[in-house]
Amino acid sequence: MAADGNSFEEFQLEPFIHQVGGQSSILQLDDTTICKYLNLQELNFYTSIPDQLKALVPDFKGVVEVNFTEDSDGFLMLTAHPSDKFILNSHLQTLQQNRSEKKTKCSLNFSSSRIRVNHTGNIEIVNELEEQEQIFEEGDQTDGTVRSSHNPWALRCHRKQFKKLKANSSSIAFSNHEFIVLENLTYNYTYPCILDLKMGTRQFGDDASLVKQQTHEAKVASTTSKALGIRLCGMQVYHLKSGHFICHNKYYGRGLSVEGFKRALQHYLHNGQRLCREVIPPLVNKLHNICETIRQLETFRFYSCSLLVLYDGKDVLHSPLRDTNGTDIPTENENANVIADKTEENRNTVKYKSNASKDSQSATIQEKNVKVDIRLIDFAHSTHHNMPGVTVRHRGPDEGLIFGLENLIAELKSIEKEHCL
Repeated sequence: MAADGNSFEEFQLEPFIHQVGGQSSILQLDDTTICKYLNLQELNFYTSIPDQLKALVPDFKGVVEVNFTEDSDGFLMLTAHPSDKFILNSHLQTLQQNRSEKKTKCSLNFSSSRIRVNHTGNIEIVNELEEQEQIFEEGDQTDGTVRSSHNPWALRCHRKQFKKLKANSSSIAFSNHEFIVLENLTYNYTYPCILDLKMGTRQFGDDASLVKQQTHEAKVASTTSKALGIRLCGMQVYHLKSGHFICHNKYYGRGLSVEGFKRALQHYLHNGQRLCREVIPPLVNKLHNICETIRQLETFRFYSCSLLVLYDGKDVLHSPLRDTNGTDIPTENENANVIADKTEENRNTVKYKSNASKDSQSATIQEKNVKVDIRLIDFAHSTHHNMPGVTVRHRGPDEGLIFGLENLIAELKSIEKEHCL
């Protein structure tokens, strides 16, 4: 922040490496903060929600204007400064300090990447800190060899967005764009294992055209959204042996059956050597709390919102399970045969066929404090009666969201029962 208190320092944005879903590019302002394109409906939602809901969503920190410029080497400079519409409260006061600290001690989740238009006209992401690089594998590829320093879906979103910006720019200085500023939920996670789930049985807002309604209804009917009120939209899970994140995107999720979704959920909870069973109870507890809160929210509708589920791969990588005598249980493949599902519908999912002995079935999970988080995100089509410009007033809680939450709890408990008895 400038000394006179009336103007603000500008801050450089970087591509966010852990974006597993969504359509537009998510950028990172500092370790604790991300930015996404401003949607007025979503902005109105964040600025009007009651206190009991604030704990279930990312912290809203304001609005910034982002300017895109291209230097002589073809690198795009993404510069953010506060919008006159909504100042970032006290957050800017810590940004410069965080930036200074980053220069001497770099976070794994903040990779100092730059964006460049190469000689062929394609957008490339250049990671300038190779020693800090995390490796992501595209699990939706049949050969499994596509690797990058960003989640593959994040790269796809960045490239699509910046190609569009480049094509629409008439000069070296691009026009300003407004972004909302939100809490980075992966902050303090060394190896963030992330699951993005589209929630509910209705995926369009009150203002959707008839064509859009029909399109989304068809998508719901053909996916797990109809049967479960849940659809997988993105996932990354850290595997111990390879040291890589295995990633899946929304197209993988659309092809899952109900049984396929359950296997994908098992895959999310598996670190390549064993099912991380200790993650399940705290996740179930958080889901119960979310469900109870949603039941109390009259007129709220969370159409097309997502549930972001996180746990830290670091917390579960080296925590052995112990039997009732305190003896470590072998964790290789969870004492199971891991079988790749070869069907066209559920290609690249994983099945677990237990061959555990009676002794290992009586194992108890080593007590430890596992770090998990679950938040509702993406509110471009959400509504409630206190929002500005609302034309449709709904009654009661969002039964579609509750339906999805209850089914997710049931699926997690089913996995826990199968693997913890």
